Amino acid sequence: MRIAGAISSGLPARCVRLVLIALCLTLCLAGDRASALGVEYWHNRLFTARAALSVEKVPGATEAWAVIRTRTDPRTSSPALAVVDAAGAQVPFRVVAAGPGDRLVVAFQMTQLLNYYVYFNPVTAPPTETVPGQGWEPHSGVLLRTFRWGLEQADLDTLDGFRALVQASKQMYGGGYRDAIFQGPNPYGPSERYVSIFTAYLPINEPGRYEFATNSDDASVLYVDGTLVAQYLGHHGANATYGQKNGAIELKAGVHRIDYYHAEGTGWQACVAGWKKPGDKHFSLIPREAFVPIVRAKVRHYDEPSGVVPNFHCRVSRVYANEEGTVVLIGVRFEAVPSGVLDPGGYRWTFGDGESAAGKSVEHVFVTQGVVPATLEILDKQGPRRTVRHWVGAWHLEERNTDEPEKTRAAFEQILAGYTLGKQPTAALEMLYAFYKGNPAMDSRRMPICQELVKRLKGADLPRALAYSFDLAALYETLAGWRTVRVRKEIYASILELAGSDALKARAHLKLGEVLLFYERKGTEAIEHFQRVRDLACPEDVRRLAMIRIGDASLELGKLEQAREAYRAVPVSDADRRNATILSEAYGLSVERSLADGNYEGALETINTWEWRFPEVKLAGYSSLLRVRIALDQGRAHEVEKYCRLIIDTLDERAYKPEAYAALIRLLLKEGKTAKAAERYKELRENFPLSREARDLAQHFGG
Repeated sequence: MRIAGAISSGLPARCVRLVLIALCLTLCLAGDRASALGVEYWHNRLFTARAALSVEKVPGATEAWAVIRTRTDPRTSSPALAVVDAAGAQVPFRVVAAGPGDRLVVAFQMTQLLNYYVYFNPVTAPPTETVPGQGWEPHSGVLLRTFRWGLEQADLDTLDGFRALVQASKQMYGGGYRDAIFQGPNPYGPSERYVSIFTAYLPINEPGRYEFATNSDDASVLYVDGTLVAQYLGHHGANATYGQKNGAIELKAGVHRIDYYHAEGTGWQACVAGWKKPGDKHFSLIPREAFVPIVRAKVRHYDEPSGVVPNFHCRVSRVYANEEGTVVLIGVRFEAVPSGVLDPGGYRWTFGDGESAAGKSVEHVFVTQGVVPATLEILDKQGPRRTVRHWVGAWHLEERNTDEPEKTRAAFEQILAGYTLGKQPTAALEMLYAFYKGNPAMDSRRMPICQELVKRLKGADLPRALAYSFDLAALYETLAGWRTVRVRKEIYASILELAGSDALKARAHLKLGEVLLFYERKGTEAIEHFQRVRDLACPEDVRRLAMIRIGDASLELGKLEQAREAYRAVPVSDADRRNATILSEAYGLSVERSLADGNYEGALETINTWEWRFPEVKLAGYSSLLRVRIALDQGRAHEVEKYCRLIIDTLDERAYKPEAYAALIRLLLKEGKTAKAAERYKELRENFPLSREARDLAQHFGG
């Protein structure tokens, strides 16, 4: 008034009006600028944070819902909220679901305005008048909530047993509004041993007899206005495809409430509710447009009294899961959203599992499922750092499995390469180990994980530690072979010292004997370990292999008759013994075909099966010669020399010796051992002068 008076006292009325208009425009522009900087009117000083929402008008909709994140873990603190419209008028609301993480689902009554605020994180516990409408219930849409299975043993075959399970299942995984009463896996938590509850509101314009049906895996029950209409009890698959599990009810015009309950034990998950309206011939899914509409409110931003604060969105982007479901890795995409930090100098993320990343948008791979704290830190070039933390749920949903598993696997392997093993919990390390186990190229990554697991589990879970010790020794053999003989012997000796069961001791004796036999060529010491296996209570396959290895060690020592006795002591079924000749010929032909096709892996697998069923075939030399051919093609010089020497120097069968001589001579020449090659050629000429191999090599040796 003083400004207006001062102006009016010395200026014409028209000028006064122009100045006032200019002043109003300036104030409006200043208000817009303040809004652009994230400063909006704060209606409720009892709270320290809020989410700014916007809605779109939908015909027939009077209620809305939003997902907000309170930055606190609802499992340890009860949410206190207030909801107001843009004018500051308090509106009725209800928190209809909580979880996973700090995720809250809030339903509220809309006014004529399009913008709303949800206030949270109170300074102190707010008085009841700041949270009006706590007795208010939404009457729109299809709300799904899922709960942890509440009974150790549940009877799904009876209605009373089903009701008891539902009543006992109090711990909520999470919830949200859906398009229909239709669901596969649990979208808010583990997909085994959980209970789903749908609450839906169905307007009926045409009164009459309505039929409702349910189909589910496992049990389900459907109520309309509190009256039981349809049920499909028991443990079963979703087999009521055509509405066989149904019931009917007379409905008057008006809005009716549907309560649908589903209990999932193990295995596949599914539930769906259908209906048949008056005049319909078949059951069909109750469509989205049949329910009372509810509006999804969009979160524009989060702010505090000082202005807009940092925030981020996250979603499960892709999942890698093996066919058995024993290996599940979840990729979650995190993305920073606009904030009051006007000049961000960088983005840094931490994920509650010891790992971090940088960038405005990043993908993180969670190795275990659950709820974890994820934190975003924005570095402001012109001010202090700003952080925000949310509790995020990472769960495996089958519908989010990638269509390109190998591509996803490769992408995950690249992300996981930077993980620090020492920061990961044991369960995560075991999942990583299983993930890499599916790819032999990743054996070098498996080794440090295996070493860490052995170290951690020795004091906590010795049987598992010993199981990983066997794996560790195998990895040393695969990755380093001869250079790790001493380490592997130490591992197996440690297992023998710590193992409490005969089965583990027998396996350790067997593996230690194989190191002595195949790497140190100490046949006598190896036989001692193989013989100890026979004195222990162990699986039959371990005992059988130990008996075969006694024969192998005897061959290594040049004791042919001792080897023959050992192989004959290995049990062979009567049927195999009767058909030994035919089966051996079939195995040989199968290996030859695999070699012709270049299928060395298949050829070796067939030879192993052949020698496992008929150990005495090793004395004939044919299977060993086949191994020589494979080793030659794959460049495994050690195996070529080993099996050639066996055929030439130990076995009686002469038919395969010329080819073995030729292979060994060529190997020696390749290695530059000319004198030894000449000695072997002389033996070949003396013993097999007319052989093709002797003629082929004659030119090289001058005669």
